[in-house]
Amino acid sequence: MLIDWPVGKEPKRAEIGWDGSQHELRCQYKVEENEEPKGQKKAGVDLGERHLATVYVENGENISVHGGRLRSLRRHHNRTLGNLRSKIDRKQKGSRRWKRLARAKDRQLQKIRNQIEDLLHKTATRLVKTLHETILHDKNERG
Repeated sequence: MLIDWPVGKEPKRAEIGWDGSQHELRCQYKVEENEEPKGQKKAGVDLGERHLATVYVENGENISVHGGRLRSLRRHHNRTLGNLRSKIDRKQKGSRRWKRLARAKDRQLQKIRNQIEDLLHKTATRLVKTLHETILHDKNERG
């Protein structure tokens, strides 16, 4: 398969995958790190389920991000999946009702997966912003 890459450089790795509704092309590029760190402080991050992230900033405070909403969404995903699978299993494979239930299952589960992805993205963005403000705040107090 020949693909005209929109980016100027060729990828380090490429694969074709299924995202649940369509095929997609996934690529990885080698990135050169040419920037020096912006600050002198170090931060350690511990990822978990009850607390999505617990961050310790060197000579600073601990920041913890609660994971209750993510756990709730995952439970909802698993409960919905179980309920719809049991309904689908009672129908004859390939029937009109079976197809409708299969489409409903895909649609509902995709909605929940999108909510999980959105939550994780917003949480990571908020955490980085908070860390950035904490480090800048400490720098302004000294300077």
